[in-house]
Amino acid sequence: MDVNNSPKEIEAAQKAAIARHEKLIVIPDPQKQTAQDKELRRQIDQATNNARTICNKSPGKDCGDAIQARTNLVEKQMKSPNYVSSENLSSQLAVLKKNGSKLSSVIISGHDGNGHFGGSQGLLNDKDIAEAFAQNAPVGDEVRSMMLWGCYTANIGSLTSYWKKTLPNVELIAGYDGIAPLGDKPANWDYLSDVLIKEKKLTAIKDANELKKALQGLDGTNLLNASLCVDDNFASNKFALNLKDAKKLCAGTLEAVKPAYECYLKAEDQKCANPPKNTGNSELRTAYNKLQDSRHCAEIHEGQLAPDTPSPDILIRLIHFQNVKDNLTRVYPQLFSRYNELVNQLNMPKEMLWGDISKMTRQEILNKLKNSADLLMERTKVESPDTPELWALMEGYNSLNNTLGNLQVPFGWVEPSANEKAPWAENGLQGMSSKGISNHRYTYERVRAYRNIDKAAIKMVFEKNPEFKAMVEKKEDLYTKLQALQNSETANDSAQIREARQKEITQVYQKYVEADDLVRTAGQKELTKYEPQLRAEVKKMAAEPYAHKEGLKIYQNQLDKRINELFKTPALSPEELNDKINREHQAG
Repeated sequence: MDVNNSPKEIEAAQKAAIARHEKLIVIPDPQKQTAQDKELRRQIDQATNNARTICNKSPGKDCGDAIQARTNLVEKQMKSPNYVSSENLSSQLAVLKKNGSKLSSVIISGHDGNGHFGGSQGLLNDKDIAEAFAQNAPVGDEVRSMMLWGCYTANIGSLTSYWKKTLPNVELIAGYDGIAPLGDKPANWDYLSDVLIKEKKLTAIKDANELKKALQGLDGTNLLNASLCVDDNFASNKFALNLKDAKKLCAGTLEAVKPAYECYLKAEDQKCANPPKNTGNSELRTAYNKLQDSRHCAEIHEGQLAPDTPSPDILIRLIHFQNVKDNLTRVYPQLFSRYNELVNQLNMPKEMLWGDISKMTRQEILNKLKNSADLLMERTKVESPDTPELWALMEGYNSLNNTLGNLQVPFGWVEPSANEKAPWAENGLQGMSSKGISNHRYTYERVRAYRNIDKAAIKMVFEKNPEFKAMVEKKEDLYTKLQALQNSETANDSAQIREARQKEITQVYQKYVEADDLVRTAGQKELTKYEPQLRAEVKKMAAEPYAHKEGLKIYQNQLDKRINELFKTPALSPEELNDKINREHQAG
């Protein structure tokens, strides 16, 4: 599976296939690469450069159109039968199954992102591969080896977390426990062909130290971060061990990585204001290598790292922070222009405006995000007709905070000129769009209308009926008692005390439910007495001046809706219904 267009690696695999008296099957098949595929790749490159040029000049409509043109081409490429995806892989395996073919080895070449392989020709992860083979059993039943040609594909953490679970009958996994060379390096090709040719001899080795000697005897491995795993025996140029003993490597590793990780992630200290420009050789890269080696050390619960545990997924994006910034600016320039428009429209402080983030350090970006959060929180404390626009600006802020601050971007964004869409950026754009603001306004005015009517109704019933007020207070007292009982448990309580408390909780809860039902019934009955007064109050609400014309229409419509809900107004006549539909249509 060649997701990264590596013809020399295909040649190396072909050499091994001939030596093994087997046939090499390549997905996508280079022989089936049409002139249209090549032209499409050329068009994508051209569209990328075109969008970059236009968006650097102006982030307006022309920029948005250029980005959309590029997106359309990328989506077209992803639908091509020569793009490696989970669907295409499954269909290719289905053909092999129909032909009665049996596979002996699987090779995957591309950029690795901890269980993911990506590149210009495809995108796959370990689950995609496992599912495709499971759907087309028994095609993969005789696969005995996997060659994982990408960075950090065959270190202890990646093996135990992903690849040893993908194809259960695999005995040998070869790849890299550090940075892998580019596809044009001869040592890379030599290693691939030699490990495939010597596979049977390697799988016969049952000792980790012997496996390390064999690894060092393979072509090209003295120049590479090569690693092998046979059953549970693991060997790299750094060490040899059985995976069952891998926890022995964990002592102090995560703690040793934390200082550099947190320093650059938080960027509070001036020495860590920005990740090093040298992405291949720095203390961050050293920390990343250690994290990859010790990935198996992290406590994982329901697929999540334990709190405060350094994450290799975050760290690799931090190492390539410049690419993350450049990709966000290139793929989503409208995110910044729309955000700045709202800042100016709402007369927010000018320090919230974004300029060229490619020239900003991480420390400067995080400080801007923090200060903007404080300003937004202060502004949203008081409701106003501008609140929906503020909500939209908050969505824009959240998208910037999660992409630039929390580094929640696709793995492909560690490379320049990435193709993948970023969900958080998409959410921000949608939230700040005219449609997004309209949705916010509808929600805001609806909540405002319902709250004002309900507040007036409760006040009216409370003031006019002391008995109802007493009923509500009794219900609230029961709720307070219930909360106190639930919070009174301690670790030292005996079983008898726990049982008695639970019995009392059940009794109080039953009384609370009864009191709640009584309040609801009595409240509705009591409210009907004051229908004329409440309807008159609602008319006053609808007549109050309001600074937003469209917002006032929605508010009035929702006042009408809520008051009719409370008093269950009979079905409207056709004429009334038509009038109501027209009013709601005008209100959006």
